[in-house]
Formats: sequence, C-alpha cells, structure tokens
Amino acid sequence: MVDKEESEERRKFKILPLSIGIETVGGIFTPVVLRGTPLPAKRHQIFTTAEDDQKSVEIKIYIGERPIAQKNLEISRLHLTDLPGGPKGQPQITLSIEVAQDISIEGEAIEQQSMRRISIHADQTSINLDEKLIKEILQDAERSRDEDQVALRIKEQHNEAQNLIHQAEGILRDKDKIKIY
Repeated sequence: MVDKEESEERRKFKILPLSIGIETVGGIFTPVVLRGTPLPAKRHQIFTTAEDDQKSVEIKIYIGERPIAQKNLEISRLHLTDLPGGPKGQPQITLSIEVAQDISIEGEAIEQQSMRRISIHADQTSINLDEKLIKEILQDAERSRDEDQVALRIKEQHNEAQNLIHQAEGILRDKDKIKIY
C-alpha cells in the first residue's frame, strides 16, 4: 500500500487508503474518490443546491469510511458564493477532486450557469495520514457499521420527508395559479 521509497519527506501511496468525499444534505458523507482507487486520480461529480434561491454553498471535504460526514476527518472547506439562485436542485455545481500519491488534494467547485469557481489545495500533512491512523479509521468504521447504518437510514428518511414537504409547498403555491373549470 505504501511505496517505501521515500526520497521525499512525504509518503507515497499507490492506492487511496480511505475514501474522499463531501458532506451532503443531512450530514451524509458522499464519496467522490473511493478507497482503493489507483493514485494519482481525478474525479468529477455534479451536485446541486438544497434550498430555493440558495446564494452560496459550503463544501466540506472529508476523508474516511463512515457514512455520516462528521464521523470522518475534515480535510478542507470550499465556500462558493454569489450563486445565481433558482429553485432547489436547479443550480449545477461541478466538484473536481484530484488526489496525488502523497494524498495532497486539489479541489475545485464551479457553478455551471455563472461559472463562479473556487479552488483549494490540501496537503497530506494537514491530516498527518499514516498507517496507524488509516488502520484506526478502518477499524472504527467496521466497529460502527451497524450504528452508522441506522443513523444513515434516519438521515435519508428525514431528507425524503423534507423533499416531500418542499414538493407539497410548491403545489400549494402553484394551486392559486391553476384555473380549474
């Protein structure tokens, strides 16, 4: 897993030892680059807003294997502002994450309509990733699997309920605009 030749100060990994992803609605960890991916790697994924007329998004990047974002290690944050707004789910934000063999990360978020963009660089040393920490994170994820699945189901059901409420509110708002004969 680790290339023992360390002519540089940083460790070199042949594969990504832990998944890298972001926190999405309800605090759910959504992997973007999966554990076991050969390095270097670059992945893109499209996300959207969680509320109507949302003018900014904060993208929290994590590394780990737990389905609840805050149970993983936060690497960095991107704050994309001055979004054009619009209905929930309409703005398209392309997130790109590039991971080097030393687990340094380049992240970029671009809102597709306005082309607003923000980028970050997170160095591996900011999380001090070593074999011991990787092993602890994997063991913790395994030990917590059942508890995490229950918490994930609750969060997903909450998100579904919120979406139904949002849809019902939209129908009620539009009801006055519809003429029934």
